[in-house]
Amino acid sequence: MTITSEKLRHWAQMASLTSEGASCLSAEQLAQTAEYIDAQAEAVAGLKASLECSCRQNQNQAARIAELEFIRNSADQVQREYAEALGCAGDNESILAAIADQASEIEKTKSRYNEVSGWYCKMKTRMLAAEKELAYFKRQSSENNT
Repeated sequence: MTITSEKLRHWAQMASLTSEGASCLSAEQLAQTAEYIDAQAEAVAGLKASLECSCRQNQNQAARIAELEFIRNSADQVQREYAEALGCAGDNESILAAIADQASEIEKTKSRYNEVSGWYCKMKTRMLAAEKELAYFKRQSSENNT
């Protein structure tokens, strides 16, 4: 026989009508009531444990949310700083385009440097050759003057 909350209320009303602590409930009804109360106590304990576990999970999730918000805010700050340094809009596409432009400029600068470096080496070689010729002609001139 299952005890419903309606039966339990009815038995509680019957018990409240008794005088001098005597119960109108039979021994079987009292045993069923005790079993029902024990079952409810176990259910409450289980629900309490589940609630405590949920609270711990919520605290862990709140801490993780705070951590992720910090990371997002830091990333947003870095993105703003990049955009400011590159002189572009703050969205990812603009920043990536500006970085690509910078990389292209670096490659052009390297290429110009290599050209100038090559030109410098050629000029240095020519200058050394011209200095040798000049020294030769100076010797020739001084030998002819003597």
